[in-house]
Amino acid sequence: MGAVGSIGQVATGDHVVQHTTLLPPEALPPGADPGRVCHLPYRTALFVGRERELARLDEAFATAHGVVVHAVHGLGGIGKSTLAAHWAARHAAEFNPVWWITAETPADLDAGLAALGRALQPSLAGALPEEALRERTLHWLASHDGWLLVLDNVSDPADIKPLLDRAPSGRFLITTRRGATGWRGIAEPLSLDVLEPA
Repeated sequence: MGAVGSIGQVATGDHVVQHTTLLPPEALPPGADPGRVCHLPYRTALFVGRERELARLDEAFATAHGVVVHAVHGLGGIGKSTLAAHWAARHAAEFNPVWWITAETPADLDAGLAALGRALQPSLAGALPEEALRERTLHWLASHDGWLLVLDNVSDPADIKPLLDRAPSGRFLITTRRGATGWRGIAEPLSLDVLEPA
């Protein structure tokens, strides 16, 4: 019978394992049905304009199979995150899970993936270290489709390339200040400019 938590040193006969974590029976394999999982930032009810950009995102994410990676880029404060949050909330019923990760640094990305792992399998909260939760999340994403990850404020495309390589059938919506040329071969760019005065 399994238990959650650390039991310290374990002798196996020939070897001594310094740290052992016993998991509950439902912990393995990664859960096939996480139930409804959605994590998006608060967004105001007032959202105007950007019809062209929203339509381009609708068209890009309508593809039925394979990975879709779209990067919304533009100057800081121009509304990239607001657009991404609005679009994701409007389409949240079409994906599961829908998960927002602030991904400015690799550490931020890792923490966001570990948090998704806890949401996918709450029984593992506190039972696994962050690295193990992150790895289980990557395994789950690689073996499932129909999900959407929003990676907000990505500084360097190289930081998320390993994640994109390991998740061949999901949907990624990225916001970034990095220009379109930095995403060549990685993501389809969508340039965001200032709103018209009207």
